[in-house]
Amino acid sequence: MLEKLTNPSKGSYMDSDKSFEDQCFEADESFEFAGHEFISCQFIGLNLAELSLKGARFIECSFKRCNLSNASVTGASFRDVQFDHCKIIGVNWSSVSSFFELQFRECQLNYCVFQSLKMGSTVFKKCSLREVDFSESDLKNSNFSFSDLSASSFSGCNLEKADFRGAVGYVIDLSNVKIRKAVFSLPEVIGLLHQFEIEIE
Repeated sequence: MLEKLTNPSKGSYMDSDKSFEDQCFEADESFEFAGHEFISCQFIGLNLAELSLKGARFIECSFKRCNLSNASVTGASFRDVQFDHCKIIGVNWSSVSSFFELQFRECQLNYCVFQSLKMGSTVFKKCSLREVDFSESDLKNSNFSFSDLSASSFSGCNLEKADFRGAVGYVIDLSNVKIRKAVFSLPEVIGLLHQFEIEIE
């Protein structure tokens, strides 16, 4: 259980076993997340695959080299959270209660669902985002630089000022998104013109 991990020398925790602050949780330790609050905590090398994070709250936390594949995030809150080199495959993020200023760097996010979320300014840098559903989401000012977006859906998205420089594999229906001042790079941006059935020489 979570209370077994608490190390007073690394920080303090509040409200008995419900709220934790300035803690570092590392690999090979077993506990539950559901219903707990974490503030300024670090999670390093944890296998959280298929774990329930229902109702958990993460504020200014970081996850490094963790596996969260198929984890349940129903009702969870993520605010100013960083994920580095994490495996987060098949997670339905659209079931969260709060999603604000997240950063994913060099993460595997294939088959995730981010449908109908307000997630402006989210960072997805050097990530694998294959077959991800972003449909109807607000992605204004988000950063997809150097990520693989093969077969991902952006239907109905707000992509204004989004950064796609160095990204590959994206297919975006320009008639079905807001894309003013989004930034792309050659040669991948040429693919956006294929839907118009024009010839490029």
